[in-house]
Amino acid sequence: MMKIYSTDIKKNKVILCGTFEGDTFTRHVTPKHYMRVVGGYGINEDAFQKIMEYKCKKVIIEDITTGQKWESTIEDWLEHCTIADYGSGKQRFLGLKYMHTQKIVD
Repeated sequence: MMKIYSTDIKKNKVILCGTFEGDTFTRHVTPKHYMRVVGGYGINEDAFQKIMEYKCKKVIIEDITTGQKWESTIEDWLEHCTIADYGSGKQRFLGLKYMHTQKIVD
């Protein structure tokens, strides 16, 4: 498993964006990461470019507070994303309507 980092311009520090293992990028989020403007979640653009270099095929967004998990393909992120900067740097956002969801089972 490889950790993927990015720079958060708003916080002016390097942050952990998620982990990459096999062909899957996993990003752990909390409800505060949900972007109402786009109806989904985002990945910092430089982190997204890194996972593309590693031949990512699947993205999992996992809410550690609610136990909800959303899965999507990298193609979904390329075809349906919105690219914007809401203060933390350039990010790709994907709406939940393009993700499959399931409850995490412990």
